[in-house]
Amino acid sequence: NENSKVVFVSSISIKNSKINFENIDLKNENNKIKIYANSKLWLTNYVLHHKKLNPDSKTQFQNIQPGICSSSLLSSKNGSVSKFIFGVCNIGMKILFHSASKSALCEIAGLVQTTSQNEWIGPWCFGIWGNPKTTKLSTKNAKPEISTKCYNLINKL
Repeated sequence: NENSKVVFVSSISIKNSKINFENIDLKNENNKIKIYANSKLWLTNYVLHHKKLNPDSKTQFQNIQPGICSSSLLSSKNGSVSKFIFGVCNIGMKILFHSASKSALCEIAGLVQTTSQNEWIGPWCFGIWGNPKTTKLSTKNAKPEISTKCYNLINKL
């Protein structure tokens, strides 16, 4: 379909993640946040390379990241932290960061805006909260050789 878009939801957590080609699914890793960030980094790199290979595609691929909002990611059910720590963190997150509704604005922006290669849409203030803004991805996370390798490996799998 002409003018169609696929919006991939990435995460600000990729800024502290690194691709490990020797252990792509992080077997034996207990840190759920590290696993989450790693999966988002793989996805982001896949989309970056797809955009590079298909610049004139009728289907546009967008990377967005919604910023930080209160969610169950740190929940003790996910093995991240204790119930007490989760409760304290969740209260702090509700005070410091934007709501899930506000973070959804980035997804909506991904539907109506177009990004260039190595860009994504995320909150304007430090990539954490605020209205959507298009920004460049860090070269740490958007290296062409890494994106190419991720893309090829994912397609093999």
